[in-house]
Amino acid sequence: MKRLVLATLVAALLVVVACGSDGEVINPPVRLATLAELTGPWRAIPLILDPALRARVADVCRREIELPPGAVPAVMDARGEGAVTVRMTGAMEGSCDALEIPADGGVMGAGGGWTRNADRAPAALDNELSGLTPGTIGGGGLTVEGWSVSGHAGAAIAVVQVTVADGLVVTATLEKGWFSAWWPAIIPGEVQLPPFPQVVIRGVDRTGILLDSATSDEVRGP
Repeated sequence: MKRLVLATLVAALLVVVACGSDGEVINPPVRLATLAELTGPWRAIPLILDPALRARVADVCRREIELPPGAVPAVMDARGEGAVTVRMTGAMEGSCDALEIPADGGVMGAGGGWTRNADRAPAALDNELSGLTPGTIGGGGLTVEGWSVSGHAGAAIAVVQVTVADGLVVTATLEKGWFSAWWPAIIPGEVQLPPFPQVVIRGVDRTGILLDSATSDEVRGP
């Protein structure tokens, strides 16, 4: 029964292609997030930024963590509360742990971030999750705080889900071999962050078959 439920969920989350009247394959239009959704309540399913807003987010991220113009977004994760996370890649790579999208639709710096020379580790296998990196949500004008995780997802992985210790299941944003997800949480401590919380990260294929999984022990700082 669990396999059937998971396969049904995967089918619902994947972008479905349809055939036109003359047999050609048509990609249905992608529904872009509204500003009300981006600034509204957090959701377990990610939102899709429109290209113009996505470009502004990338520009602000480059400026905030001082990356060169050649750095490009690997994955952005937005799911309400005015927060968006950005993982950047290129000759220099990095992360904006949290940027803020306020009610006027602008983009502002908020949380921390990091940069480093690009990781030259071997590419992940098609059925693997790898390079799992933590992050925190908060700072700036954000009224929410929480945790995030990002990393590589092999080409055979169609859906990545993060299950938090309290049972919350978060569907990650998946873009071109990268995934990212964030969720609200109270993070105690002002000087030193507590350990990354207990989570299970699962990557499944288009039929719902589990290909790889990871735990908090495999989530490491940059």
